[in-house]
Amino acid sequence: MNWPFLLRLMWKNKPVSVCCRLMTWEYRSTFEEEPDLKSVRMQFLCEMPQWEAREGKAFDVRLWPMVSFNATEGRLWRYLVAFPPRNVANDGRCRYLPEQVSLVSQANEFMMNLQEGNSGNCVFWTVYRDFLILLVYFEGRLCHWSEEPGYDSGSLHEISDRLDRFRKFLEQDSLFSRADHFEMIELKGNSDGFPQEQFLAASRDPFFRRLKLNGTIDVSGRRSWWLCHMKIPTTAFLILGALALFQNRMVEKISDYFENHSSVEIQDAVPVDLDLPPLMEFVEEPKNLSPRKVTSDCVPPVLNLKGIVGERLVIAEVDGQMKNLSLGDSLQSSSETKAKPYVVQKIARDRLTLKCLHKTLEVIAR
Repeated sequence: MNWPFLLRLMWKNKPVSVCCRLMTWEYRSTFEEEPDLKSVRMQFLCEMPQWEAREGKAFDVRLWPMVSFNATEGRLWRYLVAFPPRNVANDGRCRYLPEQVSLVSQANEFMMNLQEGNSGNCVFWTVYRDFLILLVYFEGRLCHWSEEPGYDSGSLHEISDRLDRFRKFLEQDSLFSRADHFEMIELKGNSDGFPQEQFLAASRDPFFRRLKLNGTIDVSGRRSWWLCHMKIPTTAFLILGALALFQNRMVEKISDYFENHSSVEIQDAVPVDLDLPPLMEFVEEPKNLSPRKVTSDCVPPVLNLKGIVGERLVIAEVDGQMKNLSLGDSLQSSSETKAKPYVVQKIARDRLTLKCLHKTLEVIAR
């Protein structure tokens, strides 16, 4: 086993927090168009030319897709934009992430404790190092991130005034205006930094676990082709190596066992009868049998996914009622009370898998 290679691979995937600014940027396309990396970067530089003058050829801005939706003027794509420091942009030794993503861990914990009927529409805010950070979750999904300078923990009046103006922005936004209400929740910020356990939990979030400041990802949300082609053979090689090592160890142990133990001879063993009994020519139907009870089949309820939080909680509308679902919960159609219930078997980032007897139902979020 190549232990130095394994150690380097583990260290390369270790998340490390760095100071980095984040913002939300919007790209517009036609309804049929899917953005490509070149066109998105060119549009970003046209709107923010100061980054082209600052970075030159070393364009280190990261564009991470958060959400896309249809609007009246076309399809809108919203990206989380990160501006990594120069010393980490091309450093492949670790997996660098912005330190303030630790706030996602706090937000996910709050979203997991949502009451029944909540659609997962929340605005989280905090003051961190003189920046007012605003996170917007729409139907349980991160869709907006902004950082505004000039605030501190003592400027409560300015913060309250800014939050009031931000509510008006939500009411006029093409996406957030679809929600009836947004809850305003304050997160815990500390100028000295965030706890390491919060940062590690956020690095495993379904959105951030595939991202890093010193890597590339396609603007449509798909991994780079070379990254997939490198990781798949490496993973297969490690699995085959571990299986070969395990097989060799088992063969050695079995050989040692039979060498140290003499074979045991079984005496007076009764042979197994392989002859089948003769079939009866006539089978008499038993009398006075009660009629069989016919069990109802599996009938799924009317299900509409509203949001998925951390691949552990599902916010859904079941037969017209808002419910929070987790693994193991059962769902039954209100119109078929005798039908077998469906059980939540798996929760993914954008889909829910239900199982009932031999049937499997997969519901994809719109």
